[in-house]
Amino acid sequence: MGGFGIPLAFVLGWFFYDEAPWSELFPGALLIIASGLIIVWRERRLRAVR
Repeated sequence: MGGFGIPLAFVLGWFFYDEAPWSELFPGALLIIASGLIIVWRERRLRAVR
């Protein structure tokens, strides 16, 4: 359940308070997604070398 804290807070804040932190959410989300993709790419490349 720990991975759902930020998305749940976003949805609840948007639903109950009509606040959506778009300018803060998406740059961070893009950074996390890009980091994960780079790690997957690097690990696959390292595995192919072995």
